[in-house]
Amino acid sequence: MLYRNTAVLIFPLVVLTWYLISRSWPTLSQSTLHPAPLHADTVPVAISYGTGSLLAPPPTPPPSPYDPSKHAYVFYATNSAYACSAIVNFHRLKHNLNTTVPGILLASSGVSNSTLSAARTAGLEVIRDEPPPLAPGGVVYYSQVLLKLRALNLRAVKPQLRRIIVMDADQLILKNLDHLFALPEAEIAAPLAYWQEGSSVTTTLMVAELSDQLWGIVDEAIKGIRTDEYDMDLVNRVFGKRLMVLPGRYCTLNSHWESLDLPGWFEGGTATRPAQNGEQLDRLYEMAEVVHFTAMGKPWDVVGGNVGVTRPTAHPLLGGMFVEWRTTADEVCGRVPHD
Repeated sequence: MLYRNTAVLIFPLVVLTWYLISRSWPTLSQSTLHPAPLHADTVPVAISYGTGSLLAPPPTPPPSPYDPSKHAYVFYATNSAYACSAIVNFHRLKHNLNTTVPGILLASSGVSNSTLSAARTAGLEVIRDEPPPLAPGGVVYYSQVLLKLRALNLRAVKPQLRRIIVMDADQLILKNLDHLFALPEAEIAAPLAYWQEGSSVTTTLMVAELSDQLWGIVDEAIKGIRTDEYDMDLVNRVFGKRLMVLPGRYCTLNSHWESLDLPGWFEGGTATRPAQNGEQLDRLYEMAEVVHFTAMGKPWDVVGGNVGVTRPTAHPLLGGMFVEWRTTADEVCGRVPHD
């Protein structure tokens, strides 16, 4: 009887206690159950290392303003035409795309003094250097391409440099690339050569973490360069799976606007395919970070206004890229030199 009366008294107390505790617990809000979608600026950037892949967190922008002793855009030129294109692209970075990162031009003896003067006026620091030789029997057209790799030894003259973006000059930079300075650590990061089979990178753009060790590896490879091996072949062979592979939009071929097709990386595709309409090619241009001139030749040899006549089926943006390049070149190079 005593147990029954005790139970009768205890049960309401237990219920009351449970009620009070439950009222104090935090409830799951609608936003907790259904979180808001990621903002575009916070979506992870897909990169890969060699044949593996990972989702890297979005790069954290380096401190602003950048320490000019630690970061730089680096171009190279072995003649005045390429040097003019380097000036064009650095001018775009600085005045159109608002970078505060300094620029360097590695220039061989083949660049004229007047073009070097234009480079300095544009804000580029000129460093004279000569390209290492290729192996015997190398293609003459590429005979001076290894000057690009000499950029990886820039700490010899600028010891405070830590990370650089080395770029070919025969391109058109469409977007500010400063965010690449904040990539995760890697000796070299470069775009996927998506037009080729396999997972090799192109060296039209390289983000390099400078160190004595990196230059030692590259210098040894240059001294032992193989027959029919050039900068791109050397970098892929020597660094292999240690390379950080960047998306193809960092080297988008301008030939897509001539042949009216789309790269495999565009909007979830897997292989190059015909564009269904001009709007897709418009969106491709909006996605591209850097366009590389392959169709119709180098920009200094093409008059953009004639593209519609010589390539009547091409997308108008093909000619527009050449017009954009030449308009800037006329402004910053004076007389546009030819290769």
